Amino acid sequence: MTQQTILQAMTKTFEDLGLYVTVPPEEPNLPFNGIIVEFGMDQEERPIVLQVLQYTKETAGFLKEGEKEETTAELNIVSFILTIPIEVQNTSVDETLKLLALINKALPLGAFNYSDVEKAVYYSYNLPLFLEPPLEMILLTILQTLVFVKDTFIPVIENVAEGKETVGTFLELLSGATAAK
Repeated sequence: MTQQTILQAMTKTFEDLGLYVTVPPEEPNLPFNGIIVEFGMDQEERPIVLQVLQYTKETAGFLKEGEKEETTAELNIVSFILTIPIEVQNTSVDETLKLLALINKALPLGAFNYSDVEKAVYYSYNLPLFLEPPLEMILLTILQTLVFVKDTFIPVIENVAEGKETVGTFLELLSGATAAK
């Protein structure tokens, strides 16, 4: 499945689900191509954006110039990056990092990351594709995980990152929910 076909299939799936997709023009100097998906709003009504980036052997520099591909399997790495529209307060960085570490232990796919340069938190998952998979089923599974992550963890991360709550508050909520069962 070619790079364009994978991104086109993903665009169609997202649009079929009622999500707005932007397809930026291809940049020949970048090691990837991608799409941008409006993935809902956070608790403050700020947009949450999903970037889907696709790297191939050629675009990611796995092949040296003039080298021929020796296998018929086409390598594609698709990165899903869910941006959280907040800036982590300097006084909340330590608490936010503790919270991300706790959440990452429980996640089945991907992980939350923190960019010290941007003072931002994002979720990312990388999917290696070597063959032509049933792309729609894989994409729907990843989408379910992204929706779970967005709905379950982003509000808590925002509150901690903005200094409204601490990791202790989060742990108390968890222990209360566990005790109620």
